[in-house]
Amino acid sequence: MLRAESANQDVSRTIEGPLTPPKYLDAYEKLKSWIEDTLDVYKPELRRLLWPIFVHCYLNLVAQMHANASRQFFEANSKLFKQEHDVDLRGLERITLPEHLEDDNIAKLYRTNKYRLMLSEPAYTHLMQFLESMDASHTKLLLPIVERQLDL
Repeated sequence: MLRAESANQDVSRTIEGPLTPPKYLDAYEKLKSWIEDTLDVYKPELRRLLWPIFVHCYLNLVAQMHANASRQFFEANSKLFKQEHDVDLRGLERITLPEHLEDDNIAKLYRTNKYRLMLSEPAYTHLMQFLESMDASHTKLLLPIVERQLDL
């Protein structure tokens, strides 16, 4: 009887290995490169996506308790926004633990509200085609941010 029951168990679910951080840094780098390589007519619109996606990638890494990966992601990409979002960056930099997400006003603001951006229909279509053509692991990271956290 025990053998019959254990045969129905999903072994991959019951044995947990070390948690590896999601590849937000790779996915974000691909997004940045794609925006820089896209047609000039779309660049100004699509570049505005980088800030909210950066914020949510960082907050997701913090929420999933990947301290080193979140720090690496922040340091690699925060320079892009230093001039325009300096105050928010200083606030985000203090968020390093999942508990901070509940206490910090900036984190609560970004996690509970959708970030509103205006995109033309062709730019939106171009973005969705890119996201769907990415590697599945990268799409799985970025597409939910675009769908749930952005109001395009």
